[in-house]
Amino acid sequence: MTATTASTAPPIAFREEGSSGGADAAQALGMTVLLLAVVLVGLYAARRRGWLQRWLGAAVLARPAPAQDLRLTGTLRLSPRTSVHRIQSGEGEYLVVESNAQVQLHRVEKSDATP
Repeated sequence: MTATTASTAPPIAFREEGSSGGADAAQALGMTVLLLAVVLVGLYAARRRGWLQRWLGAAVLARPAPAQDLRLTGTLRLSPRTSVHRIQSGEGEYLVVESNAQVQLHRVEKSDATP
């Protein structure tokens, strides 16, 4: 039985790596910014062509609306700065008067009397 010592074994070749410098960090940051910019430009182009609404709209429109959901039943523009919106929420109906200065909410009372 022969004993081998560490001095007779061939040395293991390791790759010498220097410390990562500022150039490596700048390159990684630059690639990240470039990829993010490509994604944002792609999303902007999809939105401009209507693809984004089509992709996201199908999932949103396929979802059934709950019974207590708000619905806009009508809009009337009174002037360039004032609009009236009729909103239905469950059994209640509301008028929202919107202008540049303020917003007012009025409940629409249903009368049981028939003319």
